[in-house]
Amino acid sequence: MPGGRPKLGDSEMKRFGMVLSEDELTAIGKWRAMNGVASKSDAIRKLVQIGLRQTVRMHDQDRRQLYISDMVCRHGSVSRLDIIREFGVSVQQSAMDIKRWLAEHPKATSYNTFTRRHDRAA
Repeated sequence: MPGGRPKLGDSEMKRFGMVLSEDELTAIGKWRAMNGVASKSDAIRKLVQIGLRQTVRMHDQDRRQLYISDMVCRHGSVSRLDIIREFGVSVQQSAMDIKRWLAEHPKATSYNTFTRRHDRAA
């Protein structure tokens, strides 16, 4: 086998740039140390593979719940329209998804009647 990094899949490896927060880099470093992974790049590749495998196994409803959490955490808000556009579900289904998420995270957001979005609580 020639030198260099081993492929983690059957396809060709491609290089790309990425921007992460300091907290994300710290979390990756901790995960890397706990799992004995040689490099930051290998750790990120393995974490992506783990995430992809988990997402593929998730039911649609759970995938939408994860999406709502991600939108609130990363973007500061979520709306029914976001869910409808991302998953192609009905207005009623998106409302039920948000209601379910709010039941599990009752103080995480407040509803903005002007923008019709659930904004991350301060």
